[in-house]
Amino acid sequence: MNLIIAFKTFIFKGFQFLQQTLINLLRFYFSIHNNNTQPAL
Repeated sequence: MNLIIAFKTFIFKGFQFLQQTLINLLRFYFSIHNNNTQPAL
């Protein structure tokens, strides 16, 4: 049972990490390609 809980936790943490990485990449992309506006914080 603990193995299943650990696996679910691992999947959840991995999904959060990928989501945060995607958000950071999008902010980085828009900050480069929108030089006439303020960079995304």
